[in-house]
Amino acid sequence: MPTKVRGFSSTSLWSRIRKTGTKIPSARENMKETLITSIKNTTMPFLTETDYEVQIRNWIRQIIIQRKEDVQHRAELAAQAEMESYLRQRYNVAAIFSVAGADRDALIIMYMVDIAIYHLHANAAADVIPELRIIRYNAAKDWLKAVAKGDISPDLPEKPDEGESGGETGSQVIEFGSNPKYSERY
Repeated sequence: MPTKVRGFSSTSLWSRIRKTGTKIPSARENMKETLITSIKNTTMPFLTETDYEVQIRNWIRQIIIQRKEDVQHRAELAAQAEMESYLRQRYNVAAIFSVAGADRDALIIMYMVDIAIYHLHANAAADVIPELRIIRYNAAKDWLKAVAKGDISPDLPEKPDEGESGGETGSQVIEFGSNPKYSERY
């Protein structure tokens, strides 16, 4: 028995779909397309294809990303987030990662590629990560830790002081304490 929903009968809808050969995408396919579109439209990627050429051969990179560009893009976003977590305390990460082309810092590019390649290898086969990738990933993390502590000072845009921004938001000091203890004994 055909049902009628909002002016369409179910039999006419299905017959139209059968006649035209239209494929109805599943919810999973819709979510996948939405995710890929949102990943591609978020921001311009910081790394380019030529940045990888120094550290990994193109055919090896194609194997570990399984010819899926969204996998590489997600690894780059994870590498950028990892780097930002170390650099955010002292440096303006928005200014660092919004620069494009030759104006980008060479060390940031190198270490971000190292971290991204490590994550790509971990995605492909976590128990068979090449030793070189582990060494370079640990070197990148050590460099980031040294930068965060202030032992190394790269030429990066520093975070503006609170006074320079013009606003006093978040700069209030809260003091904790109590009155001195009195003894009631006689």
